[in-house]
Amino acid sequence: MLDIYTRMPNVKVRVDFGESAGVVDFKKHSSGIGGVNPLPMSGRMIEAAARLKPAMIRIFIQEFFFIEKGDGELDFAALDKYMDAVAATGADIMASVCIKPPSLYPAVDEAVWRPNDVGRWQHIIGEMVKRYSVDRQYVTHWGVGNEINIGEAGGCPYKIGSASDYFEYYKMTVEPILDAFPGARVGGPSWAGIPDDGNAAEAFFEEFVRLCAGGGVQLDFICYNVYSDDPAHHVRGAARAKKILEAQGAGHIGIYVTEMNIGIGNEISIEEKAHSAKRAAGLGAVLFDLHQEAGFINTFQYHLYDQFCDPNDFKPFFARHRYMANHWNDEPHRLGLLDGDGAPRPQYFLYSMLYAMAKNGAAVKLEAGGGAGAGANGRADGKAGAGADAGAKGRVDGCAGVGAGDGYENVRVMASYNDKLYTLLAINYSPNGASEDFIMSFYFKNAREGLSRLKVHRLDGEMRWDGKLGNGAQLGNDAQLRQGDNMRQGSDIWQGSDVLLGSDIWQGGGAFGLAPSENRLAYVHEDFWFSVYAPADSVTMITLEYE
Repeated sequence: MLDIYTRMPNVKVRVDFGESAGVVDFKKHSSGIGGVNPLPMSGRMIEAAARLKPAMIRIFIQEFFFIEKGDGELDFAALDKYMDAVAATGADIMASVCIKPPSLYPAVDEAVWRPNDVGRWQHIIGEMVKRYSVDRQYVTHWGVGNEINIGEAGGCPYKIGSASDYFEYYKMTVEPILDAFPGARVGGPSWAGIPDDGNAAEAFFEEFVRLCAGGGVQLDFICYNVYSDDPAHHVRGAARAKKILEAQGAGHIGIYVTEMNIGIGNEISIEEKAHSAKRAAGLGAVLFDLHQEAGFINTFQYHLYDQFCDPNDFKPFFARHRYMANHWNDEPHRLGLLDGDGAPRPQYFLYSMLYAMAKNGAAVKLEAGGGAGAGANGRADGKAGAGADAGAKGRVDGCAGVGAGDGYENVRVMASYNDKLYTLLAINYSPNGASEDFIMSFYFKNAREGLSRLKVHRLDGEMRWDGKLGNGAQLGNDAQLRQGDNMRQGSDIWQGSDVLLGSDIWQGGGAFGLAPSENRLAYVHEDFWFSVYAPADSVTMITLEYE
């Protein structure tokens, strides 16, 4: 068994904690929910989300909340329960307006976007905003519509083909929003797909931004949705959106990816795929590259938890109600960080890791090393290794990649630290199945000297958690481990030593017990180094916590 690891290629990771590499902060990347059924989050899901402490959650206000009754009165009872539950996570809310009251839209037709009574529409919107942005102070951002370029195929009852039509719809909607809550941030349209050179989205956004500027209509952010396994696709969309805004003299306007995830395509949907570590690695690679190359972007992973869909919820206002049930219920994509019962998937722990990263970035340099039995500068196959520093790859904030041709271009590494904690994140991922198993050897420079608790948490296909809330999953093993060590029993560095939750460094970073693959005391000295296993399509986080 040991020989398997000996023959693996070894990537050298040199980390210099004396060289700053900017700020590491993934809080701009959060999750979204909703649009599928009107049921509020369960207590279990609220607790799981609250443990992550997301800055903002994006939701849909869909027509199935039926806030306008047949007599014209407004009834917010169902929506109140939904909104109260989301707010209980502690996150701010971005709410996307997707309602279509039957009195204003008597025909079920996605092509009809203008209500038969604009004044009544604005009254309903104003009352809704007053309730959830002023009285309850839940919603800070209001989005207008969702995937309006594909209509019902994107889960929205509107299909608006032109930028000029959408501008009119947007204008008549944001006016009552801002009248009721002048501090609101407003935007749209959550376009389906990235803006790219020469495509319809590019022309749409250019015209829409220009119309808002020319008409004096407030626009705080533009947004789009993208599902792709390729991190470069996500980065290209972000860069293009930024370029469009800057070309209009609107570089100050924010950019949100209101639905973001790996590709969903036409692949078969089975539960086993939802627990594949490749999903977590792919999502991690996307977020890593966006952080490094498009630090201005904000994202909402869709979605926080899986939901079922009853087509009867959509039938009164949605022609393709059966489509929605097939899309999210019969053959669900299983994209949730949690399943429908609130049990965690690997992606949940990915966000735990990202949010737990220390804030001070450290410089990283990767080199092609060798197998464990190879020389310092060679691979086990005798080929010479070649290094590439972060600047040569155009990466910043403590990230580096090994040059193409070394076979290690799928490796992403980030390092950060504070006074008591060093954090290292390694993602081994390829969208086309080309990733391979590695040994990663970390070499420290200018690190704090002293005794630390070194832990390795890895997402690699093995379920190192039992799905129970709280820190009970591994406490039995942890207690036995501590009782068997007389040298450091009771020391602060033992707190939560076998679970992701419990230690101060993980507060807000994990709602479930994620057991480490390695957990030991390590003395960090002047030329400290160590090695870890980083299998193909995995995420590895190493923490060193000092006393």
